Amino acid sequence: MYTECREKAQQEIQNGQFFATTSDLWSSRTSEPYMSLTIHFIHKWKLQMPKTLVLIAVSILKKMVSAFSFSWKKKRELARLQTEMRLPPHKLITDSPTRWGSKLAMIERVLEQEKAISEILKADKKTRCLYPGYNEKDVMESVVKALGPLRDFTDALSGEDYVSVSYVKPVLHLFKEHLLKADDDDTDLSGEMKMTILNYLTDKYKDPKTDELLDMASLVDPRFKTKYIDSDNLEKIQARAVSELESLLTVTVQAQCPAASSSTSTSQSPEAEENQGPHQKKAKKTLASFLKTSALAHLLLHPQKKQ
Repeated sequence: MYTECREKAQQEIQNGQFFATTSDLWSSRTSEPYMSLTIHFIHKWKLQMPKTLVLIAVSILKKMVSAFSFSWKKKRELARLQTEMRLPPHKLITDSPTRWGSKLAMIERVLEQEKAISEILKADKKTRCLYPGYNEKDVMESVVKALGPLRDFTDALSGEDYVSVSYVKPVLHLFKEHLLKADDDDTDLSGEMKMTILNYLTDKYKDPKTDELLDMASLVDPRFKTKYIDSDNLEKIQARAVSELESLLTVTVQAQCPAASSSTSTSQSPEAEENQGPHQKKAKKTLASFLKTSALAHLLLHPQKKQ
């Protein structure tokens, strides 16, 4: 038994790189002295360091923003320093669990007003501890660098009044090749955040049925057609599109035949049609109109394929 336990302990110790030990002296009932030795080591590192760093920084910022929200003196001083330092006259943004992107907006606003906030907090001994340190500032800049470019696409891709499914594959390609691509200027945190986001998106849409649906949506969009369809799946997608169009045409013709015979009895008079008038709705900004004004539109419509 001793030999077996010893070999098992030796095998487990080999998995560790760094070790810490604790020891204790004790005596038995017969007054015999003993010494125990315990070895501590980590064999599976499961701590989520990036998430922990971001949570700490966000917690500090929320306390700091709250200090301004409940103090009219600090608000007045902030407005004065904004004019004096020629900063944008913006109010601080509070993180809200029910508002999408409020954490990123809060971080960006704090970085924008950093000089004024620093002067106000450091002048008061009670609030001096609320000012973020260098580590928190590095975390904030890394978060903005990783998530800032993606923010503009969230609202556009969540539209309810227009079709956005055909944009999924082009946008994923844009993220992979440009926005989430590793950059020499990336910090360790921003680089890991980009990789995590990209892996999540890739895993989310890797299901074959989902991938085929996205290919079909991209194929029937005249702006993209076959630009983002894998060459191995192109023939299959085109055959499915032809089959579905033929089925749709058959159903449409069958539905129009009985409707043509009763069209004379159901048609309205010209006067009635004129009185109805068109119902005009205010045009809303769509994903297409958003990309027309974006420098990334060229990358979406003209992707660079790898040789």
